[in-house]
Amino acid sequence: MSSILRRQLKPRVPSIFGLRIDDAITMNEIRCLDPGCPVIETVILMMRPAQKTEAIKLAGAMSDVSDAQLLGIARPSERGA
Repeated sequence: MSSILRRQLKPRVPSIFGLRIDDAITMNEIRCLDPGCPVIETVILMMRPAQKTEAIKLAGAMSDVSDAQLLGIARPSERGA
């Protein structure tokens, strides 16, 4: 996974998820060989002080992650949940 892709995606996450300056984000692409698992998965970890770490997993490469996907996760009520 390219650091360029990470630098393009990472700045979009705080505004979409309402993160603050003291919150931390990590993101990685993970390969999975288990049946039923996407071959490549993008994992975003959001760490807020005094809160449990939140993991977001998206099927596919980091280059394929769209703002619409992130917004759908950040605002589940808009997905009909």
